[in-house]
Amino acid sequence: MIGLTRIGRFFSILAAAAVLTACGVRNPYTSPPESPRGSDDLTEVDLTDYATVMEAVQALRPVWLNQRTPMVLSARSGSGAEPGNPVWVYWDGTRLGDPTHLTRIATGEVSRIVHYDARAASVRWGISHENGVIYLVPAVGSAGPVFK
Repeated sequence: MIGLTRIGRFFSILAAAAVLTACGVRNPYTSPPESPRGSDDLTEVDLTDYATVMEAVQALRPVWLNQRTPMVLSARSGSGAEPGNPVWVYWDGTRLGDPTHLTRIATGEVSRIVHYDARAASVRWGISHENGVIYLVPAVGSAGPVFK
């Protein structure tokens, strides 16, 4: 009788773990993503006085552009004082590249800018995001950035 109770308890715990895991699973391609800290986001109202996204970020959230020096020297993290990966920029789920892309995007094309720190970005997009992510949510009707 004791063995059946333990087996029943084991299956109850296993079922609870499965339910909790399933509740935590999210589609990584949903847009816009939840903000890790909602108050740090830049909205359309914040962007109205600036021509490009880079101008707005430099003026309102310059710390987002900071890159940290890698703690361990490896092929992945670069060598010496240079970080291996920049702060990556994403447009509605698509990686554009480094922050220089922000200079070519008008603020009118963006409805919200979300910053992900290194930890949150690495969880969402992988280990090559140790300097964080600047995520751009397009404005309604925006076709996206056109680079020439």
